[in-house]
Amino acid sequence: MFSHFVPWPFRAALALPVLLLSPTVGQARKTGKPVPPLPPEVLMAKSVYVDCGLGYPEIPSLVKQRIQQWGRFRIENRPDNADLVLSIEGLIEDTWVLYVRDRTYHRVFWSTQAEGTITQGCVQLIDSFRRRIDADEARLRQAQRTPKQP
Repeated sequence: MFSHFVPWPFRAALALPVLLLSPTVGQARKTGKPVPPLPPEVLMAKSVYVDCGLGYPEIPSLVKQRIQQWGRFRIENRPDNADLVLSIEGLIEDTWVLYVRDRTYHRVFWSTQAEGTITQGCVQLIDSFRRRIDADEARLRQAQRTPKQP
């Protein structure tokens, strides 16, 4: 929310441990272990608030447009009205991070990162979030179809 007031070296120092300790960043690629499913709060969410404190005026509209094309979430103008807060921040030069947070307690449910220009990075972040939700929802549908073994 207030990331544009904090110099990028401090943001990088704060964000790096979160990314390294996050169970979703790199866990499946490095260990081959299945990634834990997204929490129900994320899968049941209907609305999001987009927080792009990057200092680029065109980025919030780009991210909102990508979310609207997806059609999964309603975009709210205030975080108090949204089920989730999507925060996009710059980690280091040409590295961008998406945090999917709880609106009330700011708990991070999921995060991912992308590299490239700010435009490329934001598109990649939203697309990555979409793929993750789609994969979890497909997994849930498959589990509901598969009969339980006695």
